[in-house]
Amino acid sequence: MENREFQVPEGIKEKLNQINRQLSTFVEELVRDYEEKVNNLQQRVEELEQENVELKYKLRQLGNELKNLSEKIASEFLKRAESALEEVEKFNRE
Repeated sequence: MENREFQVPEGIKEKLNQINRQLSTFVEELVRDYEEKVNNLQQRVEELEQENVELKYKLRQLGNELKNLSEKIASEFLKRAESALEEVEKFNRE
């Protein structure tokens, strides 16, 4: 029994090389697309984080404005209530 190496015909070798190149190109494109999508998502995350910071600041400002407005409303209400009470007391004295 003679030990001979199996020889792959040239046509098959060429087809295998062609398939290998196509697969390599396909994988490179997949990796490139994946990296692009990851970069886009990272950029979007950074934009959303910045927007979140800005919205928190605006919310804090609105909270302060609401507090000030509430204090002004309460103060005005007390002034009017005191004025009404004085009017009632004045009316009762007459």
